[in-house]
Amino acid sequence: MNAVTQHVYKYKVSAIKLKNSFLSLGILILLEVVFSQIILPNFSFPQDVKTSINFFFLYALGVGFILFILLVPTSDFTYAILNCMLILLLFPAIIVSNHMESDWRILFSHSLYFLSVYFFCTFIPIRIRMPNILEGQRLTILFIIAALAIIPFVIIFAPHINFNNFLLIDIYSTREIEETVSNTYTRYVYSWLAKIIIPVVLIYSLIKKDYLKSWMAVAALLFLFLAGGHKGVFLGVFVVIAFRKGDYKQKVKFLLLGMVGLTLLSLLLFYTIGDFSIPNIIHRRVFFIPAILDVEYFNYFQGKPLFWGHSFLGSIVHYPYSMPPQNIIGEIVFQSKDVFANNGIISDGFINLGMAGVVLNVLIISICFSFLSSLRMSTQFFGVIFLFFYSLVSSYLPVVLITHGGLLLLFIGQFFLKDTSLQND
Repeated sequence: MNAVTQHVYKYKVSAIKLKNSFLSLGILILLEVVFSQIILPNFSFPQDVKTSINFFFLYALGVGFILFILLVPTSDFTYAILNCMLILLLFPAIIVSNHMESDWRILFSHSLYFLSVYFFCTFIPIRIRMPNILEGQRLTILFIIAALAIIPFVIIFAPHINFNNFLLIDIYSTREIEETVSNTYTRYVYSWLAKIIIPVVLIYSLIKKDYLKSWMAVAALLFLFLAGGHKGVFLGVFVVIAFRKGDYKQKVKFLLLGMVGLTLLSLLLFYTIGDFSIPNIIHRRVFFIPAILDVEYFNYFQGKPLFWGHSFLGSIVHYPYSMPPQNIIGEIVFQSKDVFANNGIISDGFINLGMAGVVLNVLIISICFSFLSSLRMSTQFFGVIFLFFYSLVSSYLPVVLITHGGLLLLFIGQFFLKDTSLQND
């Protein structure tokens, strides 16, 4: 009997999980209010809004997933991942399905994704037995790698640094400059550094109380933000640090409480002074745009699989369109072919191979999470895992694994983060 199975037999509902379940239910209700009362009336959409005849079924499904997380035994790592999927994927898909003509396969796909991650993490642990780098050498090696890797960025981007980016003023002009001066190395390594390597160095140095390296890691992340103008890098600094404290159940509680507080504040501002900037920046862009893009991707590419002709198989598979798929959908949703309407692994799988592509993507990511779960990483690194998870919400799978550093995370997890929970939690 393995450790996961033993954990299942000893399982009982904890008080914090019960509180988290009530918070999740509150978020489902609040997101419905924000979408129906603020987002729908104030923003245009590519199709007419309708009232779903499946209202009770859809929200019963949402409650069912909340009860699943509460009552079904899982590891704490899996519990945290499933809650992220619930809030960022399933709830938006349910709400959008309630208000728009949505393909039933979208909600089915997200449900399959949720259940597959649970199944693999709980019953099919993926482990690779290899020698580990010595604990005392890990931080030093990662720090040296980060320091050497960032040197070309300093040489190329230092003359173009614009401190107005801290005020979010010249973000888009900075991105134009980045696109002009970047080369193949900086395009790939940027995300590897900003989302994986330097955040890991930051948390590791905080664990080891090597605060000089911590400040240098923060400075490097801020430099990369100024160089590229990517707001996710700036916010990522706070995400990685915020998720450092507490065990997995406490991290979920902090995430849920933050969402409840932010949503209540947005409703208060809307109903008192008519301001909907928070719902626009947070709720619409983070939660509902990906769910709406799922609808449009499924509608447009139904019966027209691309077989990755727009991606890594472009040299051998004919691509029939004049624009990449993300620009095609950007023109439909945002009325601009210059908008890159990138979306997550469900849309990516569907446009390339139909529902078989969805299943393929779900299996690949389920294996990835099972592997990460089996590493017994310190809970303090969950912020890095969260950045990886959020990339899956808003980017195609090959982009997440290669450009955004998903495969690199698996490598670093195996050789640098494995068993860190045994020394540091």
